[in-house]
This record gives sequence, structure tokens and C-alpha cells, in this order.
Amino acid sequence: MERIYVLSGKPRHGKDTVAKILEDIYERKGKKVIKISYGIYPKYYVKQIYGWDGSEEAKPRTQLQEIAMKAREKNPNYMVRRVEEDINVLKDYCDIILITDARMQEELEMPKNKFKETVSLRIERNNFETPLTKEQANHIVETALDNYLFYDYKIQNDATLEKLENKVNKLVEKIEAKEVENNE
Repeated sequence: MERIYVLSGKPRHGKDTVAKILEDIYERKGKKVIKISYGIYPKYYVKQIYGWDGSEEAKPRTQLQEIAMKAREKNPNYMVRRVEEDINVLKDYCDIILITDARMQEELEMPKNKFKETVSLRIERNNFETPLTKEQANHIVETALDNYLFYDYKIQNDATLEKLENKVNKLVEKIEAKEVENNE
């Protein structure tokens, strides 16, 4: 495994879009990319409990937030440990791992502390009005990283998809150039 990217941002700010752009960039270079998420576990539970079909349109965010918090109450590191286990299995089968949804500080810091090749990205979309209810938008899983200062990079998603693609391409070039420089 060459690199892990951990993406963070508010709902609908472009985490999945940036992950797809990163995936496309690396696949064009002949790299094997695997996407994983902390949210896969609460999503699985909500599908089983409530019969959610997994669609974005019908996403039961309140139930997802509730299940995620219940899991953290039982074991504060539950999802972090599960993703760490996933990385340890998957790292031998890919070049790039994309973690698409860090929402808590430990979800950003575990990969950085355990895997030296980790890059954290914050995706921000200024002046975007959230479709979430006030209660959902103020939930700890949506606000825990609001004041986090230790991202490796931030990306402003403030224009067209084409401009976002250009920003992500330039960022990858910068990260790879820095890696080459550090290896010389």
C-alpha cells in the first residue's frame, strides 16, 4: 500500500465526489484503489433494523446518527478498530485506500498514528445550506471536527466539478512531489 487518504467534511460538501476523483486519478495510473468507510457499520445495522435500501434519497440520518452513537457508547473505539482491522487486511491487496467519511477526531488520527503513509483531507463547501434538520446538523457526528486544526490539506469545493477535479489533481501532484522529495 502506497497511501491512505482520510476524507472529512460536512454532509454534501463533496467527500464522495473527491473520493471518486481520487479513485479515477489513481486508476488511470494503474493503481488498485479500495474505498472504505466508518459509516459502513452503522449503515449495515440501519439496513437490517429499519429495512433501509441504502439509497441517498431515503437516507435515515437520524437513525444512522443514533446507531453510531450507541456503538460508540458500548465501545468508544468500535468503528475505529473495525476500520483499522479492514486496513490491515486490505493493505496487501491495493495501492491506495480511501476512507471516505471521518467524522470524529479519533477517526482521523488512528490512520495517521498507525499508518505513516496517511494523508488527511478536509473538504469544505462554504455558503452551502445543509439539507439536514437543525437537530441533525448539530449532532456530535456532524460537528466534532468543526475546530480540528491538524488536517494535512483542505480543499474548497466552491465551483464546478471540473474545477474541483483540477484542485484534486494538483493536490495529488503536490503530495507525490513531496513524497519524491522526502525519499531523495
